Amino acid sequence: MNLKTQTGFSMIELLIAIAISSILITLMSGTYYLYSNVSQTQDRVVSVNQKLRSVIYLLERDLLMAGFDSDPTNPAGTGFSSAQNNSMTFTFVENSDGIDNDGDGTTDEVNELETVDYTFSSNTIFREDSQSIDSDSDGTIDPDVLANDIEAVEFYYTLEDGSQSTSVNAGNLDKIRSVTVSVLGRSQFNAKNFNDNTQYTTPSGASFGPFNDSFVRRLLTTTVSCRNIR
Repeated sequence: MNLKTQTGFSMIELLIAIAISSILITLMSGTYYLYSNVSQTQDRVVSVNQKLRSVIYLLERDLLMAGFDSDPTNPAGTGFSSAQNNSMTFTFVENSDGIDNDGDGTTDEVNELETVDYTFSSNTIFREDSQSIDSDSDGTIDPDVLANDIEAVEFYYTLEDGSQSTSVNAGNLDKIRSVTVSVLGRSQFNAKNFNDNTQYTTPSGASFGPFNDSFVRRLLTTTVSCRNIR
């Protein structure tokens, strides 16, 4: 009868295998943790960028209409009525949208004005127009919330003589030729192992930060030509 000897792993071999496995697991855990943090930060970046692009899109769309008058021979008095650092109000003729934009009970009348107002307050950008409603039934129109978690907003105006200012007096409102819009947005949630130590500077020279916290921020700036104001 032939006897076959069966051999297995020795204790030393098992200990070595366990040690190697432990090292590999530790390395993989560290890699996953690092990837998780990077992925979370990138998610915050994407979210902030999407929010800022949406805000800039609406601002550009509205500013391109500022001062529009469908019949220059019968001027309706369109244009800016207020132009400040973080708020502005302007009008344009809108007489073909089927809406009573000026609230006088008549729809799409000659020289019917649409008024748009932008305001930044308490980390929120508000927008109000003729379709804004009294959402809380207190007898006053409530502006629409355009974006939350906004650190700063700057409207920087260029006049026809090339001068620039973040505040335009009433006598120069019809001389505005472009508006440089800067919006500094912040992520809704913080990001692990991230520190925002960046100083953000707008075209006017105003600076914000460094905040030295774990929220992700991005500054988006664009210049819009007020083509209808001449």
